[in-house]
Amino acid sequence: MKSLVIFLAAHLLIALTSGLGIGNYPHDHINPATLSNSLQGSTLVTAPSPDFHNPLEHFSVATTTLDLATEIFLRVNTTIIPRSTPAATWVEVTWKGVPFPNYDDFIALYPDGADVAATAPIKFTLAARTTPSHLISGSGSALFRVLNLRQPLKFALIRGGLQTPRLAAWSQSITPEVPNYPTQGHLSLPTSYTIYSSGGSDDGNSWSSSKKPKTSELAIQWTTRDRGTSPPTVQWSTAPLGDTSPLNMNRTNNNTNNIKIKNSTVKSATGVSNSYSRSDLCGPPANTTGWFDPGWFHYVIITGLVPGKRYYYRYGGSFEDEGNTRSSSSSSGGDGNLSFIWSEEASFIAPPGPLSMQPSTNYQVIKQNQHKHRVKLLAIADLGQAEVDGSMEVSQMWASLQTHAALHWEVENNTPQLIVHNGDVSYARGYSTQWDSYWDLIGPAVRAVPYMTVPGNHERDWPGTGDGFGEMSSRDSGGECGVAYSRRTNMPTSSFSLSSSSRRLTSTTLNGQDIPSNGNDDHDQPWYSFDFGPIHFLQFSTEHAFHPGSPQFKFIEADLAAVDKTLTPWIVVGGHRPIYLDSISWSPLMPNTDQLVAAALRAALEELFLKFKVDVTWSGHHHSYQRTCSLAKGQCIHDGKDQKQASPKQNSIVHLVMGNAGAGLSPNIHLSKPKIFEVVLLRHGYLRVEANATHMKHEMVATDTGLVMDEFLLVK
Repeated sequence: MKSLVIFLAAHLLIALTSGLGIGNYPHDHINPATLSNSLQGSTLVTAPSPDFHNPLEHFSVATTTLDLATEIFLRVNTTIIPRSTPAATWVEVTWKGVPFPNYDDFIALYPDGADVAATAPIKFTLAARTTPSHLISGSGSALFRVLNLRQPLKFALIRGGLQTPRLAAWSQSITPEVPNYPTQGHLSLPTSYTIYSSGGSDDGNSWSSSKKPKTSELAIQWTTRDRGTSPPTVQWSTAPLGDTSPLNMNRTNNNTNNIKIKNSTVKSATGVSNSYSRSDLCGPPANTTGWFDPGWFHYVIITGLVPGKRYYYRYGGSFEDEGNTRSSSSSSGGDGNLSFIWSEEASFIAPPGPLSMQPSTNYQVIKQNQHKHRVKLLAIADLGQAEVDGSMEVSQMWASLQTHAALHWEVENNTPQLIVHNGDVSYARGYSTQWDSYWDLIGPAVRAVPYMTVPGNHERDWPGTGDGFGEMSSRDSGGECGVAYSRRTNMPTSSFSLSSSSRRLTSTTLNGQDIPSNGNDDHDQPWYSFDFGPIHFLQFSTEHAFHPGSPQFKFIEADLAAVDKTLTPWIVVGGHRPIYLDSISWSPLMPNTDQLVAAALRAALEELFLKFKVDVTWSGHHHSYQRTCSLAKGQCIHDGKDQKQASPKQNSIVHLVMGNAGAGLSPNIHLSKPKIFEVVLLRHGYLRVEANATHMKHEMVATDTGLVMDEFLLVK
C-alpha cells in the first residue's frame, strides 16, 4: 500500500508541474541516444524507447479497419475551403444514428481517398467531448478548423478507440478552391556573416572566414501545392501595395519594378522552388503512415532594404488555370491559361546590420553612441503546437498555444526585430501535416519578423543517418532525419542547397548569387552565424559531431576567431542541448543522457567559448527555464543576478536553458537546485532580449500571465 501511495504521489507531482501531465514522462532526456566515440569517447549507453510527444503517435494505423455502417449519418456544413478565406476555414461536422454510442467514438480528418490501414489521420477529436449527449443519443456535432492542405479532405467517424479503430462512416469531401494559395509564409535572414569552406574542399574540413555584410536583405519562404509555371515572386514597397497586380503577367516576365504607388516604387524579385519526396526520408512514420505530400517550398531573397524602414510585401506565383481555383487576388496570364496567385499583404521592418563602425573605430565611440544601436528580439526552444479547435485531446503541448499567441502579441506591441528558435520546432516527428499546423500557428509572428532556427533531436535524430550519435542514435525525428526541417526553414548554413533529388531544384543560383550545392542530405551541416546589431550569433547543431577535428568544430573555431567585437561586442551561442543543466535521471536504471551530452559539449567547446569571450549560451531540450551564474569551467565567477563586468583576465559565461516554450514540462530536477544555478523554473515562457553596445538585458516572460519570471543584465 505504501509503495502504491508513493507511486501515485509521484504521478500527481508530474501532472501538477507539467500543466496537463498527459504522456509527459519519461521525456527527451532519456531518449535512446547513445553517445558515440565522436562525442569525446563517452560511455555507450542506451535508454528505453521514447514516450509519445505527438498525439498521432497514440493512433494505431496498422489495426485500423473499414467497417462502414449505413445507418450512421456523417455530414459537413461546407464542401470547400473558399477563396474568401483560402488558407483555412471552420467546418461543422454533424453525425447521428450511431448505435450503442461509446466514449471511444471519435471524429477524424483524413486525405480524401486515403488507405486508412496505411495512413494516419490529420487530427481527431472524441465525439463525447464536443457533444456529451452523444453517449445517450448517438448524435452530435463538432467544430474543426481545417487548413488548406492543397488537396481534398474527408472526415470519418471511427469507433473502437485509438488502438482498434473501425471506420464506420465518411463525410463529403472538402476541397480547397485555391489549392495553390501561398501558405506557411515566413521571413529569415539570408546571412550577414558567413564562414565558408575554402580551397575547393568537398568534405567541409577546410574552413576560412570571410565577412560578407548583407545588412539589407531578407529571405521569404512559402508553400503551394505545385511548383508553378514561372519562378516564385515577391513584390514589396514602402507603401501598402493594394491592388498592384500587373494585368498581363505571363510565365516568363514578372518584372514589376516600374509600378508606382504613393510616390513609392513596387519592386519585385524572383527565386527558386524545392521540395522533398517520400524516398528522401529515413524511416517510419515519416515515409509510411505519416507521409503527406508537403507541396513545393518557394524561396526568394529581397535586397536593397533600408534598416529600420517598414516595407509591405506579398508573395506568389503563376499556375495552370484549373477552373475555379483562381483567387480574388489573382490575375490572368497573357494566354488565358494561367493564374497568378498572391498571398495576403504583410509587412516587416527591415532588420539592422552590425554596428556601422569600422574596425579601427575607438570602442569608446560605440559606447557613446550605444542608443543608436539597440536591438530587441525574442528567443525560444521546444515550442511545438496544439489545435486551436480543441482536437487532439491527448496533446501535452496545450501551453504552446499561449506562447504562439504571446509571440504574435510581442510582434504587434513591442516590435521585436528577430525571433530565435533553438531546436525542437514543430514536434511533427514524421507526421507531415503537423508542420502545416505549426506554420499556421506561428505565421502571424514570423511573417513580420525574421525567424532563425537550429535543429533539435526531434528534427534530426535517426540511426545511421550521420547525426552525432551514430548507429545507436534515437528515433526522435520520426524518420524525418532533418530533411523536413531543412527544406522548410532554409537557414543560411554552409550546406544550404536547393539542389539534387527527384523533387529538388537543380538550379544553383539565386538572384545571380551562387548557392552552395552538397547534393543529398548526407552532407547536412546545419550550423551558421550572423550579425544582428551589436550581437554576433553563432548557431550550431548539438545533434551533429562537435568534437575537435570535426567539420562543425572547425567552423565554430574559425567563426569565433573572426568576430570583430568592435562591430559586434556581444557573442551569443545557440544550440539545442544544454552545456550546463539541472537534470536528474528518471530512474536509477536509466542513464542521464542529458548530462552525458552536456559533459561532451563542455569537453569539446567550453575552452573555446571562454577563449573567444562568449557572453551567453541559449539552449533548450530540457523543458524548463534555467540560468546559471557566470561560469568558467564549473565555477561561479560573477553573480548572475548582478551586472557582469566583462574582463579579458577573468572571462565567464551565463548559460540559459529555455526549453519551456510549449512542450510538457520536465520535472526531473533536483529538489534543491545545484549551487551554480541562480534560477530553475518549471513554468512555460519565452525570452525577451534587448541589447546595445554595452548592455544586454534578458527577461523570461511567463506565457500564462505575461509577467517577468526572471531577468538579468550583462554589462561591458
